[in-house]
Amino acid sequence: MKNRFFYFMGIFFLLAAKLKQIINGYSPRSHKIKDLNDRYEYNSNVIKQWMKYLDHDDKNHLIENKNVIEIGPGSDLGIGITLINLGVKNYYAIDTIRLANPNKKFIKNYLKILNKNTPIKNNNVNYYKDRLNYLISKDFDLCSDMELKNVDYVFSQASMEHWTDVEKNIREISTKAKNGCIFVAEVDL
Repeated sequence: MKNRFFYFMGIFFLLAAKLKQIINGYSPRSHKIKDLNDRYEYNSNVIKQWMKYLDHDDKNHLIENKNVIEIGPGSDLGIGITLINLGVKNYYAIDTIRLANPNKKFIKNYLKILNKNTPIKNNNVNYYKDRLNYLISKDFDLCSDMELKNVDYVFSQASMEHWTDVEKNIREISTKAKNGCIFVAEVDL
């Protein structure tokens, strides 16, 4: 009886959320400086969580000069900027809907927030812009949409539960991964 109650309450809230999105549409997070502080905190926690799963003492060193894919980055690419600052060679974010706008103004503002919290290796906005690749693929077709091969890490934060064909997506990712690639995914259930 108790489980059934929670089951129906879950369905109710899912339907309410869907109805809200139908009525209001998707509203991405603000990119004002005061709001970017909160985004930085969230992004830092996500990266720390991912690094926790990597079995190595110096986890930041582990990602230096590596190629990284983030699946479903959401409404900002702050994680990519942070990873590039930590030494990632190339960062590719792939999503099915354009939610982020990785323009120079956003990168500059995010670097200001990042600089308050960690040493910046390079203040040149173009340094980040050149390594920050944002791909939109409605069909999640990595083979045709992404030229990068030899990916070292694939990260995903609360996006896999939205995939319609998990096996196909894993096969697509595998075509870009080099031998020994590590896939770290946090899944919201």
